[in-house]
Amino acid sequence: MKKIISGYFYRLIRGFEIWIVIGLFIASSLFFMIRQTGSNIITRSDDIVIEKDNYVIEKEDIRDHCFENLNISAKDLYRYLSEPIPEQSFQIIRDNHNFAEEEYDVFEGFIQYINIFPTAIMLLFIPVFFGRMFSDKTIKNLISCGLKKSKIYLSSLLFCFSIEMIMIIAEIIEFMIFCYFYRWHPPIYLPVVLALLATELCLMFFLTSVCLAVLFISTRRALTIIAGFLLAICLVKNLSEPAILILEDFYSLQTEHYDEDLALYLKTSKAHGQNAFYYQIDLSSYYERIFLDGKELFAYEPNNRPQVIRTSLLAFIYSDPSLLSGLFANHKTYLNYRDGVMAINIAANIFWTILSNGAALLVFRKKELYG
Repeated sequence: MKKIISGYFYRLIRGFEIWIVIGLFIASSLFFMIRQTGSNIITRSDDIVIEKDNYVIEKEDIRDHCFENLNISAKDLYRYLSEPIPEQSFQIIRDNHNFAEEEYDVFEGFIQYINIFPTAIMLLFIPVFFGRMFSDKTIKNLISCGLKKSKIYLSSLLFCFSIEMIMIIAEIIEFMIFCYFYRWHPPIYLPVVLALLATELCLMFFLTSVCLAVLFISTRRALTIIAGFLLAICLVKNLSEPAILILEDFYSLQTEHYDEDLALYLKTSKAHGQNAFYYQIDLSSYYERIFLDGKELFAYEPNNRPQVIRTSLLAFIYSDPSLLSGLFANHKTYLNYRDGVMAINIAANIFWTILSNGAALLVFRKKELYG
């Protein structure tokens, strides 16, 4: 297997495909830099205008209003608007003159989109690189040399994963250089960051596996290009969104205590802001519930729709590899991590990755290559 992968890298370096990969990656890196510098949260000037009491306007160093100088923890920033945090931290984050929340958005946005360009590049690379290996009989020659088809396929899969990981590492290094250049220390709460990164990587590996599986099953480049285009949609679109909307329609708001719950919600919001509420994703209904001092507000219950339909919709939602795709920082990431949605999504991606590769191995091993 090591020799096959080495041969792939040798062929890549000697062929034109490497210039496609390098060119697209450089273009995507430039796009990333333009996108990051286009947001002046991190790169703005060193002064900020602040209105003090009695409308006295002063200028202060913007660095004093960044996360690293606000004396709040990254954990509190991630939990902000999801569950109660220390009141002092809440007030600091909520202050319109502070930028911790915006910095959180920038950093989480980077993690959530870290897999888009490497995966998109690979979905184009697979039909071009491996398609040419089928058309010029390279794959057939490898089989003729006595190499097992399973070894050839798994070597091809690891080769693709290796290229993607090289691009991911390059993106992380690029982001670190960006942070160093602008003297920016992003708010990092590792438990959530690592889980979110694992989610994005698992989706990347799944999409790559399916694209490669389509090529090795069909041996047709055109069909693989079409499959790659359809798979790319999963990077930015939640495919189970229609099922989520249908499932929401299957639950009815309990109106018996609605008026008093609403009055309590408004009163508490006015007195304490959103910091008084505890939000939770109910896995049995994929609904976001709101609690105040342990009491649920605006309770929902299933209507008279058949249980089997609700269960089927939930199964479809949780089995969707792209369930958490295309979500920008909206403070639900911590909820997805804490309440287990991320773990379910990672498991779903691993399951479909194993299944797609298993199907490809089974079909490819029995397939005859002609020509």
